[in-house]
Amino acid sequence: MGKYSKGRIAFWSIALLIFWVAVSGKIKIHDIMLAVLIIGFTLYMASRMNPETFRLRGAGPPPVKRMFYALLYVICITIEIIKANVHVASVILSPRLKISPGLVRYRHGFSSRFSSFLYANSITLTPGTLTVGLDEEDVTVHVLEESNKDALADWKVERVLKKMEVKEK
Repeated sequence: MGKYSKGRIAFWSIALLIFWVAVSGKIKIHDIMLAVLIIGFTLYMASRMNPETFRLRGAGPPPVKRMFYALLYVICITIEIIKANVHVASVILSPRLKISPGLVRYRHGFSSRFSSFLYANSITLTPGTLTVGLDEEDVTVHVLEESNKDALADWKVERVLKKMEVKEK
């Protein structure tokens, strides 16, 4: 657990356990087991924190900012799914079926594997597109209409994901 001594960890474990029992007023085995799990997790996370900034080392933007972008991501992807549903329905229900499926390779620009994974799954969630390949630099997408291949180049969901990305070291 970081640079902290075993004595310091033991002290905080006991102090937090005493505080837990004092606040909860219960000394049953399942309450103590739950307390030990939560205290262990809390001490583990605290040992990874940078004391100057109170942020996890290498964790990207501050948590509040990431939460804002996560909420913005949910809103953006929901709007994109609705728009794509309407578009795909209009294409399919059209008397002249104007589909021209194709594969498009696009450079995503994410540095972390999780961000590129989330991006690829966001593409797949959107009707009319399916991610068929993903590597460190590119994503290969099957599109319903090749005329929409440039839509990924300026996709709002990608911009939001890039703002909440946690850089890997």
